[in-house]
Amino acid sequence: MRKKWFRKGMSLCLTAAMALGLTACGGTDKVSADPNLAKQYVYSCQDIEIPQMGDSFDIQRGYFSDGKIYLLANVYNWNDTGSSQELRLISLNEDGTGLQEIELQTSAAGSGAAGQEGEAQEETPDEEAGQNQEETGDNDLMILPRAEAAQEETDAETDVEADVVESEEIEDMLMVTPEPLASSVYEYTGYANYTFTGDGMLYAVKTYSYEDYSDPENVVSRQENSLCKWDMAGTLLGEYPLETIDYQQEYAYISSLVPLSDGGMGVLYTGDGVQMSTVDAQGNVSERKQLSDSTSVLQNASNFMVKPDGVIVVTYYDESDWSKMYIATYDPNTDTLSEGVQMPESFSTGGYNSMTAGTTTDLIVTTSNGVYSYNIGDTEPTQMMSFVNSDMNISSMSSVIVLDDTRFVGLYYDSINYDSNVGIFTKVDPEDIPDKKVLVLAANYVNSDVRQRVVDFNKSSDQYRIVLREYQSYATTEDYNAGYTQLNNDIISGNMPDILVVDANTPVENYISKGLIADVGSLIESDEELSQTEFMQNVFEAYSIEGKLYQVIPYFNVMTLAGKKSIVGDRTSWTMAEFEELEASLPEGTAMIGELTRSSFMNMMMRYCGTDFVDVSTGKCNFDSQNFIDILEFANELPENLPDDYYNDDYWNSYESQYRENRTVLMYCYISSVRSMNYTINGSFGEEISFIGFPTESGNGSSIDIGNSFALSARSENLEGAWEFVRYYLTDEYQETVEYGLPISSDIFTQKAQEALNKPYYLDENGNKVEYSETFYMNGENIELEPMTQEQIDQVVEFIRSVNTRSYYNQDISKILEEEVEAYFTGQKSAKEVAQVIQSRAQIYVSENR
Repeated sequence: MRKKWFRKGMSLCLTAAMALGLTACGGTDKVSADPNLAKQYVYSCQDIEIPQMGDSFDIQRGYFSDGKIYLLANVYNWNDTGSSQELRLISLNEDGTGLQEIELQTSAAGSGAAGQEGEAQEETPDEEAGQNQEETGDNDLMILPRAEAAQEETDAETDVEADVVESEEIEDMLMVTPEPLASSVYEYTGYANYTFTGDGMLYAVKTYSYEDYSDPENVVSRQENSLCKWDMAGTLLGEYPLETIDYQQEYAYISSLVPLSDGGMGVLYTGDGVQMSTVDAQGNVSERKQLSDSTSVLQNASNFMVKPDGVIVVTYYDESDWSKMYIATYDPNTDTLSEGVQMPESFSTGGYNSMTAGTTTDLIVTTSNGVYSYNIGDTEPTQMMSFVNSDMNISSMSSVIVLDDTRFVGLYYDSINYDSNVGIFTKVDPEDIPDKKVLVLAANYVNSDVRQRVVDFNKSSDQYRIVLREYQSYATTEDYNAGYTQLNNDIISGNMPDILVVDANTPVENYISKGLIADVGSLIESDEELSQTEFMQNVFEAYSIEGKLYQVIPYFNVMTLAGKKSIVGDRTSWTMAEFEELEASLPEGTAMIGELTRSSFMNMMMRYCGTDFVDVSTGKCNFDSQNFIDILEFANELPENLPDDYYNDDYWNSYESQYRENRTVLMYCYISSVRSMNYTINGSFGEEISFIGFPTESGNGSSIDIGNSFALSARSENLEGAWEFVRYYLTDEYQETVEYGLPISSDIFTQKAQEALNKPYYLDENGNKVEYSETFYMNGENIELEPMTQEQIDQVVEFIRSVNTRSYYNQDISKILEEEVEAYFTGQKSAKEVAQVIQSRAQIYVSENR
């Protein structure tokens, strides 16, 4: 029978009782979530499959007009001599049918002269497409040719000025793979500042860059900008050279395009000031002119958006306080900006992915959670769509194209492959969503991996749905931890979620002491599959409280200090006295730990061995111990700050060799895989090492860090469903996928450790393993590292399994230390007096929060 960490003489009937949460604080009342929570903000998605274009592509912008959706794509191609970029339009009907691909011209139609409008064709590509659709069907892809008038023969026959011909040659470089260039020559053509206008036109700024370093004494460098204009058939109607920016004399760049009421386009320049050049409807380009002082804030603009009615909405940051964002409307025709209205602080603190001008609202805003509408003056945005409730794990939505009140097109990236996707999203009536039991998963922040697990769970479960409750939106510029405060207030007031994501800032021990957290150990014991699995006993012991485990730990890492065995000896712990004794014996100029200051040493001490001074099981503090006083006295000998020139060229040039050359004795080690220690042992040190840890009387100077874990509500009415969700992280299915951490499964931990005997590999395009050698960069060269030996693997594994102390972090305790130690460091109080004050304050804090 496998050894179980939680065997403490617990009877099976008690185990079952604990699994049902019968010991919860406040009686045996069960709590369940409102089932309607899972029916809010739900949209269905009709994915639009965009055929592969070039070697890769990404969708940049979108436009909707007269029942047609237009999508602008950047298409990239690579070859042996360089790369090229193309612009293409994808058009489709608003129901997702009739997909067509339109290649945008790069030479002007008609005369072919840059800066002239193209002539109308007798039959447009759209009309041709309509005829062909009857034969091919709506869903067949059609590639529409560029306008036939754009031919090189016509261009060659046209009588144009020499500088115009040169401009056209530069244009054609974008679409045609360039001839091989000398290594000293670099040239590139690209587009930016894409803008669709209400009259069905597309504008973009084209930039051509050329640099020739063949003569170092006379480097040739130039950059040319022009404004391009296309119709929705892909015809280039004109290209208008813009005034050259002299980067030697000024700091300026093109930031935005703003449509003008006369049918022209304004080109906005920002940098040291705000300037505008205009291109009128006839293609006449004006000089850049300085805008009025009243619009100077536009140089801090983050978004320029054009509403369907032509109104330009701009958001900008306060120059003196970048945590404040304002929104206003801008009229480029009169160079006037309306009075800015401060936007909700959550836009600055929580961030957003994109802002798009709305139709019935001022803005459509996307975040990592979903899609929101916003009107100027609103205190908070109004949620339209929840990604998770809609069974989608979207990492970001870069643009939204509103079709009507219930539909929009979203350009988005998924959180698995980060591919560029396009979907037509339609609001789902809550009455059409089947009822399920709802579980609430709460956290200050939910990462993409957990989101994906929630989406997968919701899709597969026929009984339960999980909804997210994130608290990071409560953060303010004055208090970035306000989300944790609100989460704690909700839990203490009885609003405990079914599943709680625990991180370093979560006071989970307080909730355990109040009986709010279910006993995970008993759930494992009752689980038919997991009860047969052997887990890393030392990790479960480190995070147990009074013999019971209250957290589901997906994986872990180990923190320690390592040094050459020839210097620090063959040991795994030491005291402050032994630490200082070794330091005193070192040659002058040798550092025990690199980059050490008072504050960094104290922070490291609390992180590595804070549980020596705060017992998380009993709540007893021990800051008035001689051990802590010794630590204070050592810290007092350290500099308050490193010298201004500490990180000089010599530091970086010799950084990798500091341990081999014995200039630094101890290295911080964060062990997330056994294989990673190859760099430490055979690279950084080049000889046998000892994992000695931080100096402390307890001998527990190395610690386990678990990152995020999960706790379950002891009062949840749906504890069985919550366990069904989190148990996945303990199964072999998940444990075998752990890459950036150490598996909690003992067998899988052992298997992955043995992989360090072999060279790492990757899978090629045919799925074949391709091995490669690990290298360590030092003194300007790469040193090839052989795989670890069995003896080295055994040493690392034995050490990892021996660590049974948890890392410690509590921002309030750290703040107490920070406030009180200064009295000792500045000579106002003795180390003992300061230790006593810290002990008193810390004990009061811990007692009040248990």
